[in-house]
Amino acid sequence: MSRSGGRKIYRKSSYAKKMRLKKAGGIFAACLGIAVLVFVGYSVAKPIFNFLNSEENISEIQSEPWTPPVVTDAVQDDAEADSEKNDSNTAENDKIDAASEAEINSAGYTAYMLPEDALTSPTMLNSYLEQAKTDGYNSVIVTLKAEGGKIYYNTRSEFAAMDENAVVGVMPIQQITAMIKNCGIKAIASINLLEDNNRYGENRDGSYHNTDGTTWLDNAVAKGGKPWLSPFEEDTKEYIRFLAEEIAGAGFDAIAADGAVFPNFRNSDLNYIGDSVKSGMRYMALLDVVNIVRSAAEAQSVGFMLEVNAADILYGRAEVYKPEQLGKATLLVEFSPSDFNESFVYNNQEIVVSELSAQEKFKTVFGIISAKSGENITIIPVISRNDMNQVEYSDTIQELISENYDSYAVK
Repeated sequence: MSRSGGRKIYRKSSYAKKMRLKKAGGIFAACLGIAVLVFVGYSVAKPIFNFLNSEENISEIQSEPWTPPVVTDAVQDDAEADSEKNDSNTAENDKIDAASEAEINSAGYTAYMLPEDALTSPTMLNSYLEQAKTDGYNSVIVTLKAEGGKIYYNTRSEFAAMDENAVVGVMPIQQITAMIKNCGIKAIASINLLEDNNRYGENRDGSYHNTDGTTWLDNAVAKGGKPWLSPFEEDTKEYIRFLAEEIAGAGFDAIAADGAVFPNFRNSDLNYIGDSVKSGMRYMALLDVVNIVRSAAEAQSVGFMLEVNAADILYGRAEVYKPEQLGKATLLVEFSPSDFNESFVYNNQEIVVSELSAQEKFKTVFGIISAKSGENITIIPVISRNDMNQVEYSDTIQELISENYDSYAVK
């Protein structure tokens, strides 16, 4: 069509006019060509730019620390539904808020304490790990040595092998750590130190002994009496040291020492065993075994925590709880509302908690523990989920958040 139009102009115009129009037509065509190139170039370049930009954003999102939700499943579902309705500006704001929260909680633990049977097989462990991650936790706590003395990994300890029933785990410890890390979450190992009723060796090495050299049992043999590991025995210390070093070298992010306690001795038991358990300074033996684990962890640049019970602290039963001698430490403090059915004394005042709600008990209990612990002690609450109904659990978690705890665990 352009050529036909050109011939008509040529026959009606002078040469000079024809040349001017031809030049104008050329300029117009050149501009049109440039416009076409710009349009086509932009049409092609924009998707590429957006793609590259989206790839960059995806990379940024993936590199951010994974920050789990801290509320109940029902609230999580509502939050997910709302997020799908947000426009692009709101989504961008949410991304900024998430980044800020990730920065605040970058060193924090929102941990799920796996049940002991989690380590019975790789399939079982993987199932629990996937569930923990789906539920929004960024860490798990695995029990490697439980109350009673059972060990849930294939330890190389010759001492543990002295009792044929002690080691029940079949997985190497490195496999356990690798499976947890491969899920993109933190791995915390829990080891019970002294609540160990295994019978190591003919003389039950590491156990409490009576003054006559016989092994002390927590009840008569006919009533199922059991030995306990004693923090005063060198065999116990060597055993704990071996396990702590083995665990610390396996790649865990932290080790939590549990069971740093004495049995509930009767007065007759104190007389049978002797001065070591009668002394007002006997708690030093507990601190000694705790520090064995702490030293093993620090040597491998692994975090260290001490597990204690909130009720034991406030009712004066936690002999290992000595803030001034623990120094700078992190405490995993287990909280069960049902443990607080009696009043206790704090600052010469009777504190009555039996009529309080779970949320109010948490606020009261942890306010006192925080004050008693001082600035050198970091408190991580451990919430006993099965001790609460859904409303109590949700209220307690909300109270925990309002009290600015950036870490907590659920068992």
